[in-house]
Amino acid sequence: MNLSEQIRKIPPYIKLGSLGVLFSFVLGICFPSIKDWLTATEQPPTALRINKPQDGQQVQTDAFSVHLFQYYLSKVPEGNLTIMPDTASQCLTALKSKAFPETTALFTPLQICERKTQSSAEITEAACLFTNAKDTIPQSAENSIVYPAPFSEDIVSALQTVNNTIYGVSNRSVSHMFSSTTAPHTTCILAATVIDFKPDWYYPIRAEQTKPNKFRNADGSRSEVPFMQANGRFRIADDPQGRWKAVAMFMRNTPQGDAAGHDSCALILIQPQTNGTPGARPLAAALTTTDYNSIRTALATAEEKPATINLPRIYNMETRLDMRLIPVLQDLGLGAITEPNAAPFPGLSATAPFPLSGFIQHSRVSFVESPASAVAPTEVTTVDSPIDFDRPFIWMLCPLTAPEPPYLMGVIEFM
Repeated sequence: MNLSEQIRKIPPYIKLGSLGVLFSFVLGICFPSIKDWLTATEQPPTALRINKPQDGQQVQTDAFSVHLFQYYLSKVPEGNLTIMPDTASQCLTALKSKAFPETTALFTPLQICERKTQSSAEITEAACLFTNAKDTIPQSAENSIVYPAPFSEDIVSALQTVNNTIYGVSNRSVSHMFSSTTAPHTTCILAATVIDFKPDWYYPIRAEQTKPNKFRNADGSRSEVPFMQANGRFRIADDPQGRWKAVAMFMRNTPQGDAAGHDSCALILIQPQTNGTPGARPLAAALTTTDYNSIRTALATAEEKPATINLPRIYNMETRLDMRLIPVLQDLGLGAITEPNAAPFPGLSATAPFPLSGFIQHSRVSFVESPASAVAPTEVTTVDSPIDFDRPFIWMLCPLTAPEPPYLMGVIEFM
């Protein structure tokens, strides 16, 4: 009698009993892991890291970021606007490293920062340079940050190369930079910056507290949109001249941020306080570098106090800025690297100059509720007088006291 016949002769109740014993044994071994998986909760956030400035010392906002923001405020006269100063600086710094000494000197007044993004928020950021494939020196060390694309030979293939690269470096958060054959065939260097931001709030924003409310648009109309409610201890500052009120909403910190010595990332909200009228864009156009320094310094030195903040829920607000026209970069003080007779970039070509043909930014921003598992550091009750961002406002995403360019700056005029 073979083994299979012997097994068939075993009574059914013995088979079931054996399976039960085996199942109980396996369950006993695996139960702790299964229990942990079923009851897993997010770990509480670590303490905020805020390097308060010394007495009399102001937090510095780089002039280039403010210049870039105000430039686009004038070029995009209405509507929501988002710019990415940090990624723009990364690309320009890459160009700076390839320029001749006489060209490099022109970058000094821009106060460009070479540090890559380190943040406690969920930020996917990338800055890329694309050059004409036929002009690229193969296996050149200077091309380590340059992606070759056949702009002058096959524009469709070149754009696909750009899109694939953007998709990869953005951690698959931005699917493409180009949707058609819009890049010029004569492109020599094309700079592209992408960023995707989703907050990881220090004080969790509960989905059940989100309620519809009216947002007063810049044109006087009103839109009913979901408003999130944040309860916590926030830093709040008021302009001595009565022009603005500012709030800092922090992100959860990370060990990486702590080890690097950086502040926790903050969403700085700036609300105009001029007779209650929607004037965010005029205020943004008027704020100087000194004003931004004052706002960030006031928030960095402010004491945290209980507050309730009502903020519009913004899901995947996308902005695409095309700086392909040469006058844009010239207006920003970069004419020497965009002129046809500019100094050559030896890492890319031994003979021909490489003017920057275009600069494109693509951002996707979300201000949304926290996951259900998010744990608050302390329980804070709702206050009687909430701060409502129910009309146009300015916002900035950056470590509060760090001197590096902000990751994002923007204005919300319509919901």
